[in-house]
Amino acid sequence: RQVTVSGRVKTMNESIYYNVDRIHDAIAHNSQITFRYFDWGVDRERHYRDRTYAASPYALCWDDQNYYLIAHSERHGITHYRVDKMAEITVTRLPREGTDEYPAFEPRYSDAQTRNLDVSRYGRSVFGMFSGETEPVKMRFHNSLAGVVIDRFGRDVLLIPDGPEHFIFTAEITVSPIYFGWISGFGDRARILHPRAVVEKYLALCGPAVAQYQSDGAA
Repeated sequence: RQVTVSGRVKTMNESIYYNVDRIHDAIAHNSQITFRYFDWGVDRERHYRDRTYAASPYALCWDDQNYYLIAHSERHGITHYRVDKMAEITVTRLPREGTDEYPAFEPRYSDAQTRNLDVSRYGRSVFGMFSGETEPVKMRFHNSLAGVVIDRFGRDVLLIPDGPEHFIFTAEITVSPIYFGWISGFGDRARILHPRAVVEKYLALCGPAVAQYQSDGAA
């Protein structure tokens, strides 16, 4: 209860606390939950989506200044939700559902004892908690970024020297604009090597952004 999420006013932090409490209660009782989900509009008001969500909560994950609920839903399978965008959470007391790959918890299990769902690995690979399939991405980084890579992917990542100043490594990545933004922040000290399809997506994203400045210069 002493954790304060930066960028939130007091009432928003309090809503996160209550949501976390209800989610932990559901996990402890092996229960599904229902909730409303909303997005913020330019009017700074909540805009609720037009359905009530149902999910089997698995664990809470902290990523990039946000709490996320990792859960199983009938519609999406394993997915995640921003805890601060959840409202009207109800613990249904219906037993949680799972899949063959991610079996539902039994009440005696804690979050860290999940049999097949590696929560920490899930959080490391999903940048900004974008949903989607992960794929192995090979990258080349300057040696000065070794700490950044280890912080992001863990100490078990294999860093292979590539000349005196660089290293190469491969990690499971959910390819998304957030991932591209992360890697572009390192400038020429980081490069995507493989697969080529990911490189092409990166170029396709960066091209229009660069072009708008070039057109301004031409004008």
